[in-house]
Amino acid sequence: MTDSLPVSIAVATRTLIAGGYRITDVQRQPRHVEFTCERTDTFGSTIRYLFVLLDLPQPLEDGLLFARRRAEHEGLVIVLVAKEPGDGWLSWRQFLEALGGAVSVWRALVPDYGELVLTLGRNELPTGLEGEAWRLFEDAIADGLEFVLGHRVRRLGAHRRGEPVIDLVVRTPDDKIIVADGKASGKSFSVGAEELRPIKEYVQRQCIRQQGDLPVNGAVIVANSFQQGESRLIELSNDLLSEIGVPVAFLETESLIGMVRALEKQPHLRNKLRWSRILCRAGLVLFSSFEKELAASAEEYLGR
Repeated sequence: MTDSLPVSIAVATRTLIAGGYRITDVQRQPRHVEFTCERTDTFGSTIRYLFVLLDLPQPLEDGLLFARRRAEHEGLVIVLVAKEPGDGWLSWRQFLEALGGAVSVWRALVPDYGELVLTLGRNELPTGLEGEAWRLFEDAIADGLEFVLGHRVRRLGAHRRGEPVIDLVVRTPDDKIIVADGKASGKSFSVGAEELRPIKEYVQRQCIRQQGDLPVNGAVIVANSFQQGESRLIELSNDLLSEIGVPVAFLETESLIGMVRALEKQPHLRNKLRWSRILCRAGLVLFSSFEKELAASAEEYLGR
């Protein structure tokens, strides 16, 4: 039965979504589950897949006749996953590793996520947690971005201590690469040329890494609040834009928390938003802009 899969259907769903696949259909069969997905490649073409996840050591051809015929008829790339590796299919371990690892839970959806982020953003440890607040803050930001964007966030900063790398790198559903930096601070974070220098270097390095693929479209600094007003933040961002060709947006944690809560109710709209208008911009990320884009997506999306 499908409930004996090595990884639950929910985990498989989250892992595919975090890997950048849009799930269009799920069908449960007696010994396997079929996920119909699509993903846009580097050249802008949409590739449609049929992932067949089995609870067997290896695929049995007589049980896959319909799936193979369907894939051929609909032009789907079929990917078979069984408990053990073999010629022509992947093991569950290979499947999960290819997607960057299993996403066991959307951590941003726990009830106390908002309070957790705000407390860590003040560079304070919540009761019951151990470790360094700034490091846990980066992880909490990554959890939030991972959910709202529906893509896995590559976590670098706190996990590669001592190396000059950006905290987080993420791809948005509308194929924008964004670097993000978390700033835990006991008071409103003050942004100046010195504070922007590291992110300038991070962006330039990531631009080199992305050569020949999707370009870096924006940088985001996340903090509980910023000392500078909107006009000054725009000036600082434009200064950086003139130097490296990438704007810096400033995201307050309250806005990130609001995005998580709004999309928790309408997760199917995450891939419909024009994230470039929300995150790849100069100045403060306005939650009102996100709300307008979300409302427009809900109104204009027709569904299937």
